[in-house]
Amino acid sequence: MTVRLRKTPAPDWPRLNYPGLAQAADVYMAESQRSLALLTPHDLAQVVTRVRRQKLPDWREPRLGSLGSFFQNPVVLNSFAATLKARWPDLPVYPQGANNAPMGEAKLSAAWIIEQAGWRGFSHNNAGIYARHALVLVNLGGATGADLWGLAQRIQADVFARYGVRLVPEPLIINN
Repeated sequence: MTVRLRKTPAPDWPRLNYPGLAQAADVYMAESQRSLALLTPHDLAQVVTRVRRQKLPDWREPRLGSLGSFFQNPVVLNSFAATLKARWPDLPVYPQGANNAPMGEAKLSAAWIIEQAGWRGFSHNNAGIYARHALVLVNLGGATGADLWGLAQRIQADVFARYGVRLVPEPLIINN
């Protein structure tokens, strides 16, 4: 392994590729009355933490269990992404090479798809989708693994029926 250390930032620093991150960095730097060009790694960590706190449940909250983001962003062929984008122009599509999408393929926003399908904020048997982010499955208290998995399967089936997109869970599902 070779490691190259720099005394100065890389020419493309900071990389603010994810939606909302650039805006949050602008706000953070404006609050500190500094230019974005002066953003430090510590500043960026603060910005990321702030964005996550707005979207994800507080891990210190004892009454709300969560795995964090439950579904991966689906990767589809560019032609299929174009078909979806023509029907749903607001669908975030990350083209080949962006966010690790392979050549000839594009990554879709699973959160956008789930939210547009009406699942954000939904709950059943104390298993639910977090009201502030559609990718986050939560245990509202007393839900079993079967309850959460059942909800995940309902979402997968509904999204496939509406969009033709298969959602893949991020966590490893272990059956007993």
